[in-house]
Amino acid sequence: MLVTLNKDKNNMKKFLGILILVFMCSSTGIAATIDNPTYLKCGKQYLKLTGNYLYMKYNVRTKKFMKYRQISEYGEVMIYAEGYHLNRDTGEFGYSSGTKKVCEKINFNGLPQLNAEGKKF
Repeated sequence: MLVTLNKDKNNMKKFLGILILVFMCSSTGIAATIDNPTYLKCGKQYLKLTGNYLYMKYNVRTKKFMKYRQISEYGEVMIYAEGYHLNRDTGEFGYSSGTKKVCEKINFNGLPQLNAEGKKF
């Protein structure tokens, strides 16, 4: 009787180990898909939208966004980030009291590139 209980405990430990391994592998795949950013062009301004932050002020030379705002509310229609708002239906982006710009979705290659010639002045 004691031998069968030890076998059952060992089998249960193996099963739990496999279950934890499967869970860890599946959760890392989900995190990788959530972090795919959305790039937007709003007039002359470029934005990067992730799950937690709205990045602004794209620097062509460093190929990085210089400012970011934390998203406070991510709703079905509106996204709010520290005074800025983005309407997901119409694409309008603006500050609370400023003018609104219409944004269009672009891919990473749609961000501005630095000329190969460099500065002329």
